[in-house]
Amino acid sequence: LHDALPILQKDFRGLLDYANESGLALTCDPNFMVEQNFYGIIQGYDLLKPLYNSGIMIISDKLEDYAKLSKYCYDKFIENINIIRYTDQAVLNMMIQDYNIKVEQIELNMFCCHPSKEEAKDAIIVH
Repeated sequence: LHDALPILQKDFRGLLDYANESGLALTCDPNFMVEQNFYGIIQGYDLLKPLYNSGIMIISDKLEDYAKLSKYCYDKFIENINIIRYTDQAVLNMMIQDYNIKVEQIELNMFCCHPSKEEAKDAIIVH
């Protein structure tokens, strides 16, 4: 099993408070790097940056050029189809670097806590 469905333990409306500045909020785990999204080296990207996870994502109207970014995502996927391992996450991390988006970080242990962590008992979302 590579992934599991999330368990909602409490009211998660607090997620809607994210993405009010840059328009994009994601979880980020410093234990995983961007390189893990690809089957090999992809030029022009810092693959050793911490990975933004696409599992929980908040996008607001503050995100500029939404249509342009959407087209970018489709184009990048097609351009790199043979090297991408995790489709949405890989392209999302490329977009963040290419457009220098200042991602607002969603609190990992509160909104996307792994069930094996001690913090899971107090988390809003366990995933």
